[in-house]
Amino acid sequence: MPILIAGSDKRSQIFEAAVSIFSQKGYHGATVDDLASAAGVAKGTIYNYFKNKADIFTQLYTEVESRIWQGLEAVKAEVADPFERIRRCFGYWCEAFHAFGQECPLMLEMWSTACCHPGEHEEVRQCLARTYERTFADMQESLQAATEAGCFPRDLDLTIASRAMCALFDGLLLQALIEGNLDNLLAHGPTALDLLLKGFRSP
Repeated sequence: MPILIAGSDKRSQIFEAAVSIFSQKGYHGATVDDLASAAGVAKGTIYNYFKNKADIFTQLYTEVESRIWQGLEAVKAEVADPFERIRRCFGYWCEAFHAFGQECPLMLEMWSTACCHPGEHEEVRQCLARTYERTFADMQESLQAATEAGCFPRDLDLTIASRAMCALFDGLLLQALIEGNLDNLLAHGPTALDLLLKGFRSP
């Protein structure tokens, strides 16, 4: 399922073109000229809405991320049991990234840009850092609720546990992308999470 940006205004038009061009050429290979041509607008029009290519990339990422979080909140509201909520939410993350299909490799490029060119692309690094900060906090909150319900030992280190869950997802996504088969994210995600949660529950 491709990333779709609602609306018919110029900004949405540029976003849709950006998804296509970034997917075809990658973030570093794409130019503002490419984006303008794909969007059917003048290059100057791009700068009426965005400061530069990095601004397009980070705003697009932020908008898509916002939709993912909205979906996650809906999943959380459907499940009362705190342990099952963790499992369902992790499954939702797997399903969401699987649904991106050919656009999903852009995540790899974002990681690479943030890690290898932090000074040159600080906006991208900060955008990704905010995502991790929010994800850690959300997972920690879910683990806290499950711990209070007696699902995990009281001495479970919630900070480390939340980072371990995030690292598990990142690893599964990276492996699936390298293997060229995002179906593996759905096939292996639930079992891998259950193994990790079993470790959390061990004395």
